[in-house]
Amino acid sequence: MATPLYKLPNTLKASAVAVLGAVMFGCRKLAVDLVDSRDVDAVQQCDPALQILPKPIQELLVKIGYWAQTQNFVSFNRATTGSTDIVPTDTLLSALAVTPYAVATMFALPPVTRVFADGIGRRKTIIVAGVLFAIAMGLQALGANVPYPSSRGLLFGGRALLGIPIAFSVTTSPMFLSEIAPKAHRGLIGGLFQFTLMAVLVIAAGIGLAISRTYPDCDNCYQFSVWWMVPVGLLVSTSMYFSHETPAFLLLKGEDDEAERILFYLRKGGDDDETREEFQLMKEENEDAKKLGDATYGQLFSGFPLRIVLITSLMQALQQWSGQNMLNNFGPKLYVGVVSDPAMYAFLGNIVQFIGTIPSALIVDRVGRRPLLMGGAATLFIAWVFIAILGDTVIKHPDECLKVLVCPQTAESCDEDALFTSEEMGVESVCGDSTDYAQCSSEVSFTDADTFNLACLYTGDGAPTADNPYPHVSDAVGYTILVLTFVINFVFGFTLGPIVWSYNAEIAPVKFRALILGLAAASNLFWNGVIVYVPAMIIRSLGFDTFWMFAGFMAVAFLFFHWIVETKGLPLEIVTETWEKKLNCKYVDHHHNKDNGSTVDTRGGASPEKVAEVTAKTCEEEGANEQVAEA
Repeated sequence: MATPLYKLPNTLKASAVAVLGAVMFGCRKLAVDLVDSRDVDAVQQCDPALQILPKPIQELLVKIGYWAQTQNFVSFNRATTGSTDIVPTDTLLSALAVTPYAVATMFALPPVTRVFADGIGRRKTIIVAGVLFAIAMGLQALGANVPYPSSRGLLFGGRALLGIPIAFSVTTSPMFLSEIAPKAHRGLIGGLFQFTLMAVLVIAAGIGLAISRTYPDCDNCYQFSVWWMVPVGLLVSTSMYFSHETPAFLLLKGEDDEAERILFYLRKGGDDDETREEFQLMKEENEDAKKLGDATYGQLFSGFPLRIVLITSLMQALQQWSGQNMLNNFGPKLYVGVVSDPAMYAFLGNIVQFIGTIPSALIVDRVGRRPLLMGGAATLFIAWVFIAILGDTVIKHPDECLKVLVCPQTAESCDEDALFTSEEMGVESVCGDSTDYAQCSSEVSFTDADTFNLACLYTGDGAPTADNPYPHVSDAVGYTILVLTFVINFVFGFTLGPIVWSYNAEIAPVKFRALILGLAAASNLFWNGVIVYVPAMIIRSLGFDTFWMFAGFMAVAFLFFHWIVETKGLPLEIVTETWEKKLNCKYVDHHHNKDNGSTVDTRGGASPEKVAEVTAKTCEEEGANEQVAEA
């Protein structure tokens, strides 16, 4: 019987330190919200969440400053354009949003992970990441206090530097957690990465929502949404400095005695015989890895390692194309046409996603990875299909959606909240009652109402007109879409969000683990960056029809998750052997009899060069033989 996790205090402490690495990936979401969640109407309304609370608690929250630390759109305008009255262009916003992903993708690739996670170690890589994260956030905060265009330079510089700790976080923290976790609790401990990421995302989103409503006219207040992250980064580094390296990495570096000492330290309170067996399995896998010689790119991109590279990268791609990160990045913009307070509902969606990570961590080691992933993909498919059907049948999506940019002095009335589906409608609405129609129509100008052209959505007879320029989506439709997106938030937090990270860390063989997880993380970051651009290009013209795309990806994901192997309760070393059987592709020397735990040498005393050659050829030959047998 497995030792309960609460009886392994040192493992718990090491896990708590390691999950802090998720802070750097979670906090980058605030930086994305900083440039992608500009809903001026919403942020100037009174905060309904505060009004729900008793008056004394409202006053206390304001006094402690929590509700005063988030982005301020006016000050961000000044930092990016030089004027509080000029908003950044969509091109500039997209560039700021995608910069960290572009840099992170490069720093997650094997040449970098070989030097850091596989070179100086998992622990030191997270230490470096924490320091770089603090510097990156400090640079962005300083942008609020320097003249333009230096302010914009600091923003771009900080965003670019932020990509490095993001890459180190997503490659190293899940790997660290998988290597220190007992097999019976690896799903729970691995899921803590997503749990922590979402906890930080919720805090950041709450801070961001609050300060924008508390100080709408402050010309440098966005800095307060960023400064608090500087000590957080230093906390990550300091905590990891006092932690230990993983036993698996120490074995790779030939420090067997230290690896054994650390493993027994982590398993203090557990069964010593189980710990000895665990260490023996680790040593056997490490000996097999040594027989392959140095990890080369030729080995990485051939045979068994290549297949795991493709599987882990596809896992990350499907996680991104679930559509969840589009909700994380663009929630307020997507809700703008269907609910009255899009910024608040996007924040609540983050909370729902965070809640989903809690039951996931508690049951994943009982239910298994495959059932949760399959159930998640199926549910996400259904939710996106329903949203897309509503977009096709009930919701109307005008080709244009405009608002007044400059109100002419000759206009009798000019409502900046009014929305128009054409300039002609706008001119008629603004200048129809003017005493000088020609002068008024020459002075008035319009601009896009929102990035995705969704503000003018309407249902039934709710289309905007010159006399009544306020589109309306029925409450039933609006809240149906809201509930469906909350289902997506919860299900992602419950399934694809945490499990993909931990599953990839489980199936990568130790010798290539850092390189493979780096490539998988690069896949995640690449597609994350793509999602920053693709919705803006597609949703603007297709509206909710775009969501058929996410439904299609989730149908593919369901089939793929049905095909993968289950890792619940298996030592990492046995996971590798299970994938060998699944892929019909031999990799390790020793194979374990699951009935009695004995080991069998499947290759004998071959030289490292011969073993490497056989590893690549065996997969090709066995795959060919399988095809012949099927024929």
